[in-house]
Amino acid sequence: MFVMLFCLSGVSLSAVSSINNNLLIVRSGDAPAYLAVESSFRAGISQYLEKLVSIKSLSVSDSSDRKKLDVFFSVNKQKQFDLVITVGAQATHDVLNLAPDSPVLSIFIPRQTYHAIVDQAPYAGLDVSRSSIYLDQPDERLILLSKSIARTGAKVSLFGSSDVGRALKTRTCDGVDLSYLMGNVSRYPELLSSNYLKRTLKHSDILIATAKLVKQSPNAIKWMLYMAYQRNVPVIGYSRAFVDAGAIAAVYSSPENIGRQAAEVFLLQRQQAGNKLPASVYPAYFQVSVNQNVAEALGFQHLNEDFLRKTLVESALNCRERYVPVPANGVKQQVSRR
Repeated sequence: MFVMLFCLSGVSLSAVSSINNNLLIVRSGDAPAYLAVESSFRAGISQYLEKLVSIKSLSVSDSSDRKKLDVFFSVNKQKQFDLVITVGAQATHDVLNLAPDSPVLSIFIPRQTYHAIVDQAPYAGLDVSRSSIYLDQPDERLILLSKSIARTGAKVSLFGSSDVGRALKTRTCDGVDLSYLMGNVSRYPELLSSNYLKRTLKHSDILIATAKLVKQSPNAIKWMLYMAYQRNVPVIGYSRAFVDAGAIAAVYSSPENIGRQAAEVFLLQRQQAGNKLPASVYPAYFQVSVNQNVAEALGFQHLNEDFLRKTLVESALNCRERYVPVPANGVKQQVSRR
């Protein structure tokens, strides 16, 4: 598991305090989830840097807030922020466009959304440090959960695979043997039609729906759940709401999970020379939920959420990626953004 606390337990506060710790947090509004992310982040750094970090917090939810943020950056243009943390897509978009020279850690944002924003934002140069903690789970973790539930050798169908489409990144995953994990897994870029799903169900023992699928085919999800249930095929999802809607289980990260990991990234960044951010990563902390009624109806007795989560944790599945940005001139840089 991607846990940094072992690195932090021996951190010298004198070494950390020698760094000018100016931190800006920009949220995409004041919704409870955004506030929970920030609260968890503050709690995560308080025991190490309680009075050593100057934290400024702002919120953007509409055009008037964006104007205020623009004024803020103009007034503070001589002040160097060691890090700007953006919470959500709107905050990420605004900060990358208004302050392209700032080091930015974007959190609580889907992978696909983050890279779409980065590709369209001004790019100050190769020395700008940008990174993200994605909101969505890696496909490999969803597959591992499905294989922890289904019988040995079960045929898995994954819809909305993040690896289908434009390949501008190289992802590596530590932990499980990926070649073994991907056995008997069929990947589909999207859910095309009910007839297409019917044909797939005939050759599937378990289905996986990703967040990308919902963006592509939002109305198809209810049909996937209904048709799969009618054919006794369990569905793995990516949120608690998905489980409540009829999926047998889901793995997802809460706002508190994301805030905790962001605190660890920030603390680790404080220790390293040059203050460069690490490569973008998927969530290290996550929850597993099970719909026991659906599980029992499909013949899966007593699925234990704690046991399934422990299985995923013990796999030490740590997925990260090196991303090649697309600059304004449209010519790819053959370097990695860290």
